[in-house]
Amino acid sequence: MLVKNMRLFLSMLIASASFLSGCSADGEPSHTSIQIVTDSSEIGPGPLHKGNIAIGGIYGSPNAKVGGVVRIIVNSPSTDKTKTNYGFNIGDKLGSLEKSFRKMYAYEPHEDTQTQTLYITGEENQEGFYLPSLMILTKNNVIVRMVLSND
Repeated sequence: MLVKNMRLFLSMLIASASFLSGCSADGEPSHTSIQIVTDSSEIGPGPLHKGNIAIGGIYGSPNAKVGGVVRIIVNSPSTDKTKTNYGFNIGDKLGSLEKSFRKMYAYEPHEDTQTQTLYITGEENQEGFYLPSLMILTKNNVIVRMVLSND
């Protein structure tokens, strides 16, 4: 009986540890996969397209014949007017990105500067790069720069 109860206890302990490992710090499930890369050739397709990502209400044109915005760069400090349509902005924590995107690519954090570069990409492959792309620079897990590019 003691062995049976001990096995049950251990299996419950393992199950709860497994569940908690998939949660963020605030206890919410984390569905984001951040793939660490060492080279830009390792960055693959992602969920973005020109019609579903905007900064400050400015979208890239989904019609290539019309043209449109090529690149938007936002640096710290910034205002709410430069917020993405996903709701995050300069000054927000990395967790605000994780709520919006299931897949991101990132380079290893630079321990000497506490910075990390993350990429959220689109599905369109142009010469080995997936567009559009949203590059996000964080410092101490806080967004300090965003670059939305269609080229």
